[in-house]
Amino acid sequence: MAGLITFDTILTDNEEMRRSIEKAKMLSTLPNATLIYGETGTGKELFAQAMINYSGVPKRNVVIQNCAAVPENLMESILFGTVRGAYTGAENKKGLFEVADGGIIFLDELNSMPFHVQAKLLRVLQDGSFKPLGINEDKKVSTKVIAAMNIDLEKAIQRKILRKDLFYRFSGGLITLLPLRERREDIIMYTNYYINYFSDIYDKKVGKFSKDLEEKFYRYNWEGNVRELMNTVEFMVTTARNGEDLTENLIPAYLRGRLDNVFSISDENDIFPISNIISEHKCKQSKDTHIPYHNIMDTVEKELILKAMEVAEGNKSKASEILGLPRQTFRYRLQKLGLEELSD
Repeated sequence: MAGLITFDTILTDNEEMRRSIEKAKMLSTLPNATLIYGETGTGKELFAQAMINYSGVPKRNVVIQNCAAVPENLMESILFGTVRGAYTGAENKKGLFEVADGGIIFLDELNSMPFHVQAKLLRVLQDGSFKPLGINEDKKVSTKVIAAMNIDLEKAIQRKILRKDLFYRFSGGLITLLPLRERREDIIMYTNYYINYFSDIYDKKVGKFSKDLEEKFYRYNWEGNVRELMNTVEFMVTTARNGEDLTENLIPAYLRGRLDNVFSISDENDIFPISNIISEHKCKQSKDTHIPYHNIMDTVEKELILKAMEVAEGNKSKASEILGLPRQTFRYRLQKLGLEELSD
């Protein structure tokens, strides 16, 4: 986590996320505008930083701005600059686009940008020109734009939060980051990674990660995604005594009730006997890897899907609801796991 962020530091066992990484690498070296979409905590800023570092652009030509941190009435002047007299107290000042000329500007939380400023951004993306506040003369820049949003794009357009024409301008460089619940193969991998990471940071030697809790982590939907998982593991490691096993007693209080709502491996009526599947497919953990369950996750997921289809009596919509997966993702998983006959 510390140090230079590169694409190699973005961990995933999910094929779709790997494709997103490859697309981000390609876009890093092109002038195309890029829009990174993903829920809170999915790693949008991590992707943006990796793209910036991969591009080779000098730091002096990189500008990072969170749009939500700027008052709406100041957004235009901060991005595009002002000249003396443009308004009371205005001085000659370069905007962030001019500061980043020849480099990259990263606009986080693009959905917080006012509609009229989005129109001005669109023009920059189209021909690289804009007018600072207070003059009619155009300025030209060659600035690559990377933007990020955590609001569903279609809903943002419908609610007049995002201009449709601006979205179309970004669409060729769109990178979508899956939420953690749609790439469950990453959950235990991240859990083990952060256990090791925070154990080193806080100089702790914790015990084993509870099998019961491991399964609940795997099934939980993690609304805060990787960030929520990371913070949960950090809390557990910091509150554990040296040598103490990581059990449900150590998780944050808010999470206990939520985890109680997922199926327990000790429940005799559990329709998803993950513990039985795992016990049949043990794998050895190497010091060189953070992924002790890499070789069994496909088997676990396949068994879950087959069981869900059985419970749903072959109804794919109902099975996807049982598993907490969007229909499109459910179909993708069927194809990935060689269950195409169920996706017809």
